[in-house]
Amino acid sequence: MSKLEKMFETSYTRPEVLQELFKDAPSWEKERRTKAYQNFLELPIDQDTLFYKYTNFKDFNPEGLTPVWETGSTSQVDLNSLSIEDIQPSLVEDSGKVVNHAHKEIEEKGGFFGPLSELIQKDEDLARKIVQKANVSDRFDKLGELAKAFSTSTIILYVPRRVVIEEPLMRRIILSGDKDGGFSELIVYLEEEASARYIEYYGQGRSNVENQMYVTSQTIVLDDNAQLKMVSVQDWNDHLVHIGAKYGHIGPYAKLFTLQQFQGSNISRFNSGMKLVGQGSEGYDLFNSFGNHKQRFDFKSELEHIARDTIGQTHSRTVMMNKAESILRGLIHIPKSGINADSYLTSNGLTIGKGKVIAVPALKIDQNEVMAAHAASVEPLNLDKLFYITSRGIPLEEAKELMVKGYFAPVTRILKDEKLEAVANFALSKKWEESKE
Repeated sequence: MSKLEKMFETSYTRPEVLQELFKDAPSWEKERRTKAYQNFLELPIDQDTLFYKYTNFKDFNPEGLTPVWETGSTSQVDLNSLSIEDIQPSLVEDSGKVVNHAHKEIEEKGGFFGPLSELIQKDEDLARKIVQKANVSDRFDKLGELAKAFSTSTIILYVPRRVVIEEPLMRRIILSGDKDGGFSELIVYLEEEASARYIEYYGQGRSNVENQMYVTSQTIVLDDNAQLKMVSVQDWNDHLVHIGAKYGHIGPYAKLFTLQQFQGSNISRFNSGMKLVGQGSEGYDLFNSFGNHKQRFDFKSELEHIARDTIGQTHSRTVMMNKAESILRGLIHIPKSGINADSYLTSNGLTIGKGKVIAVPALKIDQNEVMAAHAASVEPLNLDKLFYITSRGIPLEEAKELMVKGYFAPVTRILKDEKLEAVANFALSKKWEESKE
């Protein structure tokens, strides 16, 4: 076991702690968490030998953190202050403690959005069914398995067959204490012909806290003809290490759109996988990252076209300022079963100052009857365009803002959803203002 792997075996991520934390959970849930912990011990830090290891945690020591189950919530937050673009959060998590503000529409239509513990009390059979559906992501990511094992806030988003949730569902996640170490899990299950929009926003502005860590796992399962549009904005403080894994399992003619927008933290490492298992399924893996100072972002995205007639796209837009660095390792995988797959991978980077953007695109194709391509570009801020804008009477700083924020638009617009795009743009504006401080 490498030093990096051993680093995350802390005094609070031990089997005896796991048993004590979830001693009152149903036997099937305890078994699931125990299995996830065993997967964590067995898996390598990066299962794909196609890519080199990039993220370095050498200056980070999770042993010195306090797990959220020992700290609890320390802040009193006004719910209205957490609204974004007139969308009020239904769930607020503060250092592992969840407050569920009921979303009337999903309740009235027979769905569920809230902690797994609440669903178990309400309907244990349904809870077990949903969790079993999420088994498709077992052993996908080492640290994602750690999040599953120790999550104090396993959140379930469930939409029944043929139900359409019109209003976006929002979840806000906060770590209010110093030296917090948080673990969280999201399970989304949409049955046949169901549809929903989901927003999660990590962080509550900037604060001068000491080191923090947040490890999360996301599993999304879409049955036939289901559709999910999801925006995940990461806006943590500059002392936090964020580690995440997202796995999408997309059934026949289902569509999954996910936008991961990273702009906070000191180090972010995110592993994303979409498996197109149903004929005619579509998956869109989207990334925006906006870094400043010495922030580092490391993303990996893999689209796997298992079924025939599938569409898969990965698009990344990155702006790195000063000494910030970003890398996207993207893979399109089309096995022999992926007949008529249509797949595209792009990575575009904009650097300002000494910022650095790295793209590592790759294709792994075992089927001839496909369309697959990748493209990558990195460029500095275009001074000719900047001059053109300022020559029209727009002040220099405002012109830079227009160019930087506009750079993300081609990715954000793929969502084709005004409310979700507005949340992403709100966060970008916030980051730009902070970058001027």
